[in-house]
Amino acid sequence: MFYFGGSAEKMEIRPSNKALQGLRMLPGLVKSADGVVFDRALFTGNPLLNVGLQNEWDELFIAWPRVLPPSSRHRCQDPSDEDKTWLMTYSSIEKQTLPFSSIGVALPADGHKWFKAGKALTRGAPGSWDEGGVGRRHVLLIDNEYFMFYEGVNNKGIHGIGLAISPDGIHWERDPLCQGPIFSARVGEEVWDNGTVAAPHVLQMDDGSFRMYYVGTNDTKTESAMGMAISKGKNFRTWTRIQNW
Repeated sequence: MFYFGGSAEKMEIRPSNKALQGLRMLPGLVKSADGVVFDRALFTGNPLLNVGLQNEWDELFIAWPRVLPPSSRHRCQDPSDEDKTWLMTYSSIEKQTLPFSSIGVALPADGHKWFKAGKALTRGAPGSWDEGGVGRRHVLLIDNEYFMFYEGVNNKGIHGIGLAISPDGIHWERDPLCQGPIFSARVGEEVWDNGTVAAPHVLQMDDGSFRMYYVGTNDTKTESAMGMAISKGKNFRTWTRIQNW
């Protein structure tokens, strides 16, 4: 299990901010013999990555690691392709006048020792739906292309889910066929997710469709819950919410 944890060190995002404990987050790995009880003592290589040097984009923390393994159990990956390797994506906040979140990529030799491979995606252009930053995400390998379903936020704090595509898992571009989010909150409707949608997790089903599980909040930020939507095959620009599942 890949996870992230924060130390007791006090730190601040900007000099004007209050110093907080737990903000210096780093990714780790724990192992289990049964998938139920996990033991830190079974792996001694933590943390898997460290923060960047001063003035590097990820100098604050490395959080929300998501790992795509080179395993035949992964439904979207060809088990005969031995050239594919482990892939980790993570997020950090860049220290600016107005801080924002970006996404990085890391690669290993064996899933244990990792090295950074660069910044994968950063905030969108001024005026775009994700100009406030990009963060939590889920990556799939489908037909030799990597698809990243990612959470973005605008300058008003409204979160949505976008799509980026990569040929190698390292170099990413936003979906050229969609100028905005592929999945949005139902603003103006009397529903539970009319505020924001975020934290996507996507699974391929036997019928060729994809299920996206997500976190939604209402417009008053008093309620948060999990929802699910289904694509029509590999058309990731159109999703149908499933009610009462």
